[in-house]
Amino acid sequence: MIMGSAICWRAIKCSSFKMKEILGMKTMCVQVRNYPRFYTTLSRVCLTSCTNYYRHYKTCDNSHYATKASHKKQSTLELQMTRFLDEFKTLDPVVNSVRIKQIRPIVSLIQSIDQVKSDMKSLEEMGTDKIEDKEMKSLCEEEIKTYQDELVNLEHKLATAIIQDEDQFEHCTEVMMEISAGVGGQEAMLFAQEVYEMYIGYGQHRGLDCQTVVFSTSEMGGLRQATLNLSGPDCFSYLKYEGGVHRVQRVPKTERSGRLHTSTVSVAVLPQPKDIEVAVAEKDLKIETKRASGAGGQHVNKTDSAVRMTHIPTGIVVECQEDRSQIKNRSIAMDKLKRLLYEAQFEEQETKCKIKRKVQVGRKTRNEKIRTYNYPQDRITDHRIHKTLYSVAEFMSGGSALHELIDEIRTHDYAFRIDQLLS
Repeated sequence: MIMGSAICWRAIKCSSFKMKEILGMKTMCVQVRNYPRFYTTLSRVCLTSCTNYYRHYKTCDNSHYATKASHKKQSTLELQMTRFLDEFKTLDPVVNSVRIKQIRPIVSLIQSIDQVKSDMKSLEEMGTDKIEDKEMKSLCEEEIKTYQDELVNLEHKLATAIIQDEDQFEHCTEVMMEISAGVGGQEAMLFAQEVYEMYIGYGQHRGLDCQTVVFSTSEMGGLRQATLNLSGPDCFSYLKYEGGVHRVQRVPKTERSGRLHTSTVSVAVLPQPKDIEVAVAEKDLKIETKRASGAGGQHVNKTDSAVRMTHIPTGIVVECQEDRSQIKNRSIAMDKLKRLLYEAQFEEQETKCKIKRKVQVGRKTRNEKIRTYNYPQDRITDHRIHKTLYSVAEFMSGGSALHELIDEIRTHDYAFRIDQLLS
């Protein structure tokens, strides 16, 4: 309807230009009064024109619009491919060695895709319909089919690699997990301790290194807050899906009337990045020299030994006149600058981690849950993928049942994001 409206408007616009040609610069209201029959006819012409345009739109071949949509689907991934190739070309091997290492596999996949497309194009240009030999024609068609399957597989791998690159903490091997009792008072604290023990069990099941950093209990039993440090391969890429509000439904031991209570525990999973790249390109520096100032001495106010260094992208300025040698002062100034840049990058990552924590923890209310543990029904429900499991005791041990659920959530998340990227 939007397209039809646009076409109708174009028809009206064209007709209005035609009216202006006929009328010239005379006032329209005067002409309408003097020649009502003429304007009635002209209005009918305009209406007929609009109707014809709209009918043409309704009866047009939809394959044209489908082709445009197909091109749009392809261009999304191609746009990402171009972006990574352009970035790879501009990176300095000395300055950006870490980033080059990160995106080299992506660039390699892009090159493989380009090669497969080139081979497919060569085969298609031959034209299978022009080949008279049946055996040769069959071989050619099979080869094209093989290339098509390979292209789909490579594009899927590329989309996965791009998604992993978008999350800079994806390959982080160390996480800090915060477990806090939420709504529910004493019952929430008791469940918080069970959740803590579940993740200890999960760490042992996965072979992760687990260390308890904070363990704050309540006087009546249970856990107020605990902080775990877990490290190992793919640690954050799995555990990040555990961040959020965990809801428990059960009859507390202290409940005499047997009423079902609902309590919550919040879990925050924060990556602990270590590989912060601090590299400074010469083109990003503005270096000025001046004469040193101070209490006195032979070098003061006689040689340009003092160095002032400005990092153009960030505007950070450092100065050094500690040594008589300009070369040594430059080296000291560079060390100072790198330290300040490291601190800036570290603070940026800390801010991102805090944002992640705020998103995961929320307000700790019952309606923000990611998972429900229902003890009377012996049921666990993950609300993100609408998955229901049974045997709460086995699940709370942190073994294969928990790992399989996390793996399924991870697969679902990747599939959704890949679909978003390719659509």
